Amino acid sequence: MSVADHDGAARSHVLLQLDESAVRAEIAELIATDEALTGPTAGAVTDADIHAACCAVVECTDLSEERGAAVFHAALAAIREAERRRAASA
Repeated sequence: MSVADHDGAARSHVLLQLDESAVRAEIAELIATDEALTGPTAGAVTDADIHAACCAVVECTDLSEERGAAVFHAALAAIREAERRRAASA
């Protein structure tokens, strides 16, 4: 759907997604490069471990400042877009 197709209904946009496969890749990288992590191998970390960790991080992470900043920047960009559209039609 293009911007021109927008019917005026408010929509939501995903700003951040925590993907468990990205966490698994990071685990392998951390274990390979961090000498302090001498415990389990990357293969010993289960999908259930990763899922539980992701849920815990999501539960205790506060992104309200980042959300507020994104809303502010989107509002400014929308105002600039309206100004450009108005200048182009004048």
